[in-house]
Amino acid sequence: MDLVLDKRNIGSRRKSRLQERFEKLRSTLERQSRRNTRFRLDLDELVEFYHRRSIENDKVVFDDLVALIEKLIVFAGRKSLSDWHRGELDEWLRELIERRISQVDQEIAERLRLDYRQAIARSMGISVDELVERFEGATEYVEYGFDERDGAERTDYWDDGAVQEDLFGFDDVDPEADAFDTSFEANGPNWIDDGEEAHIGRTVMDGSWAKDLFRRAAQALHPDREPDPERRQVKQERMRELLRARKHGDIMAMLNIYSDSVSGANIVLAEQEMTEICDALEHQLDALELEKQEYIYSHPVRHMVFELFYHSTKKGRKRRVQEWEHDLQHEAADVRDLVTFLRNLTRLKTVLEDRRDARSAMLADALFENMPF
Repeated sequence: MDLVLDKRNIGSRRKSRLQERFEKLRSTLERQSRRNTRFRLDLDELVEFYHRRSIENDKVVFDDLVALIEKLIVFAGRKSLSDWHRGELDEWLRELIERRISQVDQEIAERLRLDYRQAIARSMGISVDELVERFEGATEYVEYGFDERDGAERTDYWDDGAVQEDLFGFDDVDPEADAFDTSFEANGPNWIDDGEEAHIGRTVMDGSWAKDLFRRAAQALHPDREPDPERRQVKQERMRELLRARKHGDIMAMLNIYSDSVSGANIVLAEQEMTEICDALEHQLDALELEKQEYIYSHPVRHMVFELFYHSTKKGRKRRVQEWEHDLQHEAADVRDLVTFLRNLTRLKTVLEDRRDARSAMLADALFENMPF
C-alpha cells in the first residue's frame, strides 16, 4: 500500500514530477530518521564511556586533585579577589569537587566542601552557619520569584481556556482509540509555535484520507479486541506509536503503521493533497535536524562529549578518543605542575583568565559553527 497521485485531470509529466518529489522526500526522511536513531545510540555510548573512563582516571590522579583543590580553597579565602575571579574560582572548585572527587570518595568530597565554606565564611567575617543561611535565603528568594511569576502565567493560561483542541479535530474517531493512551506525550499538541508549520500540519492531517487512515489503523490495532496476550502487548505498543505519529503529524509513520496493520489498495490523492503532504515532509526533515541539535544540547555533559569525541565515522570517533586518552596519561604530571605553579594570587589570576578565555572561545566556536553563512 502506498500514496499515489490521481492521474485524472493532470498531465503525465506534471504527475511524474510530483510523485517523484514525494518518493524522494519519503526516502530521505526514512534515511534521516534512521541516522538520528543511530546518532543517539552512538552519542549515548560515548557519554557512558566518558563517565566510566573519567572515574578510572580520577582514581589514578585523586591525590593530585585533592592537593590542587586544597590550594585553591586557600586562595578562595583571600579578600583581594575580584568578583569575576571569585566566580571563576568557585566554578572551578565545584567542577573539581562535585564532578570528580565525589565520584571517587564522597567522604573526602564532603570534607572539601566544608573547608571551602569555612574559607569563604572567614573572608566575609561571618560563621559558616550564617553563610549557609545567606545562601539559602538568596536561593529561596530567587525560586519564590520564579514560582510566583510562573504560577501567575499558568493561572492566566488556564483561565483563558488556552488548551489546544485535538490536532486532527476528529469528532467521529473511535472513542476507545482516543481513550487508550491519555498521557501528554501521546495526545498533547506538539507543533512548534510557527504559523506556517502549524498550518501545514493541520491542513494535511485534516484531510479525509488521513482521518480514514488513522481510524482504520486504530480499529485494527485496538488491544481490547485481541484475545492473545502476546499479540495484545504488541498491539498496545503499535497503538502508542500510532497516537504519537498523529500527535506529531508524522505522515510516514502513520502510513507505515497502516501498511503493517491493514491490508488494502493504494491511497489515491488529489494533486493539492499530494503537494501539501510533500510540504509537510520537508518540514519533518527540518524537525529531525532540530531534534538532533536539541538532543546534543539537552545536557551539558552530552554537549561536552559531542564536542570532545563525536565524528560521523567510527574511525573518526576512535581517533578522538585516543587523543583524549593520550592527554589523560599526562594529567597527573600536569596537575602537580599546576600546584607548584600556583604560588601566589598573581599566578592564580593568570590561570583564571586563561580558563575564562578558553571557555569564551569554545562558546564562540559553537555559536559560529551553527550560524548559516
